Amino acid sequence: MAELSEVREGAEFDSFESLNFAITKWEKVNFVNLYKRCSRTVGAALKRAPNRTFKSDLQYFSIDYACVHGGRKHKPCIKTGSRPKQSTLLKDCPFRILIRATDDGQRLLVKKIDDASTHTHEVRQSIFQFMSKQRKLTEAEEKEVKSMIKLKANRKLIQNHLQKATGKKVVMKDLHNIGTHCNGKKNDLQELVNHMKSVEGASVEVIVDDSGTILAIYFQTREMRDTFQAYPELLLLDATYKLNDMRIPLYVLMNVDGNGESEIICFWLAVQEDKYTISALMDVFKVNNEQWGDINVIMADKDMAERQVLTEKLPDAEILICLYHTLRSLRREIATDKLGISLRERNLALEIVGKMAYATTEEEYQTLFQEMEASAPRSVREYFTANWHDIRAQWVDGLQNKTANFMNRTNNQLESTNQKLKSVITRNSGLTYFFEDLMKCVNDLKFERDYRAANLELKAPVLQDRRQPVHQEYYSHLTPYAYSFVEGQLECYEKISIIRVIDEKSALVKSRKYGEMVTSCDNCNCSFHKSMMLPCRHILAVRKHLGKPLFDRELCSPRWSMAHLKKSHRIFLTAQPPVDLPDAGTSAAVTNEADVEVLVSSTPKRKAKLTEHQKYKKAFTVAQSIAQIISEQGTKDYKQNLKVLEQLRTMLDSRKKVVITEIVEKHSR
Repeated sequence: MAELSEVREGAEFDSFESLNFAITKWEKVNFVNLYKRCSRTVGAALKRAPNRTFKSDLQYFSIDYACVHGGRKHKPCIKTGSRPKQSTLLKDCPFRILIRATDDGQRLLVKKIDDASTHTHEVRQSIFQFMSKQRKLTEAEEKEVKSMIKLKANRKLIQNHLQKATGKKVVMKDLHNIGTHCNGKKNDLQELVNHMKSVEGASVEVIVDDSGTILAIYFQTREMRDTFQAYPELLLLDATYKLNDMRIPLYVLMNVDGNGESEIICFWLAVQEDKYTISALMDVFKVNNEQWGDINVIMADKDMAERQVLTEKLPDAEILICLYHTLRSLRREIATDKLGISLRERNLALEIVGKMAYATTEEEYQTLFQEMEASAPRSVREYFTANWHDIRAQWVDGLQNKTANFMNRTNNQLESTNQKLKSVITRNSGLTYFFEDLMKCVNDLKFERDYRAANLELKAPVLQDRRQPVHQEYYSHLTPYAYSFVEGQLECYEKISIIRVIDEKSALVKSRKYGEMVTSCDNCNCSFHKSMMLPCRHILAVRKHLGKPLFDRELCSPRWSMAHLKKSHRIFLTAQPPVDLPDAGTSAAVTNEADVEVLVSSTPKRKAKLTEHQKYKKAFTVAQSIAQIISEQGTKDYKQNLKVLEQLRTMLDSRKKVVITEIVEKHSR
């Protein structure tokens, strides 16, 4: 077989197999994907020259290898309006490698190979390595996937079989320990912490109280930190429940990158969802992320525990309420039984507050608020004024857009990620298995986003040449996601009326939505410009009227530029291998101790008295753990302990004080 160094002009190969092997190695070294642009087999060549002889191992008489970004450009049959969203790999790259059979027909000759400078596009190692991962599963991988699918599909049959064999009731969640999860190791928070520490480059920090009890666990990888550092302006925060058997809520923190992709930047496991725990987790987040001061907007649920903590820890950030959660909370609280109103009154009140949520201006909101004051029952007015009216800037659509929320009115991106986590993680699974499945899902989500980011480099729009010059300038400067917003503004800026020029940089414009307002060449008070930090139709109209160029880089926030995305996104940097996790059946050891940061902090002593709700939550957590413990015991011990609990409940209900004494059994020899 020919050596790799022989892939050059004049090199000869005795078979197509040796040529193909050398070409594959050449691609890996030069980070270029090739394809057979055109070829002619030995059989086809013999039809043209029947008197010649060829070695059968050659298979081809001629092969022209071309870069995947080169080749014949497709021309659509329809002149305009034909599939405007189509994209292609073709970028007019002329790179070629020409292979021909020698005159004696015994070898394949490299007749010509173009220089690397011939490429008309960037050649990136990271992009090449990423695209090389998109391959078929190996036989072993395919077999493993099929076995896991079969196990999940036949879980009910396995449950029935085990119940008949053992004579005991088998809970569906226990079947998570079958197959690869058969060691039956008990859940332990400390074991989970050790498992997290084994992830290379991760920050694992533990929040404990004065007695050493773990209250929360903070987890963030190096890639998550880098992603947040590049795009810190918007923070999405929400919790998801019932993913592990200890009922510990998983808080997911996300941001939005320059191409509109939501990225996971941190995980919190909060055993206690009180003020001190959330405050301590936010302190840890600030220590690990130096860009926390650049957070402008936090999107969260109104019902989230200790929402006030976020305001105290991030005083410069605006906290917005997800529109979906707003409407859900209003429908739940404005109820006939809670407020003592009729069904007709409830429907009328919900209709008005629903319109309030979608109000575009303060004037429109105030008009609807006065309508509610005149028509809604007293209980509805009192509830709404006490809970929603003063914070209207956090949930009213038009008032939210005065902050840089990038047109995010809901937490739907985060909710979608939570649904994907729940589809992968077995419900109520053990902590270590829960973390394994969590990281598998994180890697899969990362791969999807990397694929879409790689296509930004690999593909170009088919109709790119038909754009007007100003459209082409914005498209070249911005990411496709950001350009889609600017494109809409460019298509309608000519409809804006200019009333009069105020000075050389500003004018009074008239808009159907906002009425008359003063707009300058680089600033506008409309919701689009404030929310997206991109040029709006009003700015473009003023620039056109004053004779200034419509394209200006300074009008666009740097976060939306393609240059910033390529500088910060992991796919355009040095390729890194995926995170490898130890098996759940083995002990997790810290393999990279230098890359792991562990902080054990104590929460401050609680001076304030606990509220009734806080007392209930703490008591409920203890009672729940007791129920879990005694349910795992044998029938005799279970009945005895259940009887003790019933007696305890009776005494507590009678306001009697109870002292617990341990019974020590003496075994005779």
